[in-house]
Amino acid sequence: ATLYKGEQAVKSSGVKGERQVVAEIVRHNGEEVTRNELSSQIISEPKAQVVLKGTKDLPPLIGTGKFIYPARGTTLTSRFGQRWGRMHNGIDLAAPTGTKIRAADGGKVISAGWEGALGYCVRIDHGQNKVTVYGHCSKLFVKKGDKVYQDQHIANIGSTGRSTGPHLHFEVHVNGVPKNPLKYLGN
Repeated sequence: ATLYKGEQAVKSSGVKGERQVVAEIVRHNGEEVTRNELSSQIISEPKAQVVLKGTKDLPPLIGTGKFIYPARGTTLTSRFGQRWGRMHNGIDLAAPTGTKIRAADGGKVISAGWEGALGYCVRIDHGQNKVTVYGHCSKLFVKKGDKVYQDQHIANIGSTGRSTGPHLHFEVHVNGVPKNPLKYLGN
């Protein structure tokens, strides 16, 4: 995966080494005065932690006007439109809890927190009068005022608020009016 400047990922965890030591210790009134190592044997070698550091320049923090799918490996379980006698203002994308949710485009986070039926939710203003909504999140990684880039990990899928299982409820608003997100994704 691509890492941008400022991002890090642990490729492999470090492990402390182990050594068995035989030593002659001289104590005076219970306090160690001298220690003379007689022999030592390495039980296991230490292993350094490998951390990958991003070098790729960040994409623009402004909207490109082209939205990408906000989560990978999902199943479309509910479409935009009338549902159970009321309007469903977005689409539902089912995936396991913890699946990464990514910003559909660059922009500014205008809210990030609890929103009742939507549970933990993020709203991003992409400029050009377009706002995206990401609902039912289990964990949020952005806060109000943050600038985000397209494909940035902003939250994890969950089942918070009024929800029947882990999924992302995703909305696209243009001029304050909910639109069918499928008409904007991948364009």
